[in-house]
Amino acid sequence: MCHNSDAILTSTLPPSVSAFQEKVMYLVHWLFIIGTIEFVCPIVQYIIWAISMKRQISRMSVRLFESLIQRGHVPNRDAPIPNLEYVGLG
Repeated sequence: MCHNSDAILTSTLPPSVSAFQEKVMYLVHWLFIIGTIEFVCPIVQYIIWAISMKRQISRMSVRLFESLIQRGHVPNRDAPIPNLEYVGLG
């Protein structure tokens, strides 16, 4: 074994390892951002869907009520209650 003082110690890793690591970390950051977006989007989609369903149900209820009023199918309060024994249900 020679002891040469002029020898320069160098790493056994090639210099491209740090560039490779930077590229990998860059991709990892982007994949993390994309994963976060893909996690948040379905939540937002569910909230919007739930709001639109509630609004649609409310509209349908109002329209049904309006159509019943227009047809005159709303029972009168003063009308006598039918006798269930006469119908055969009592």
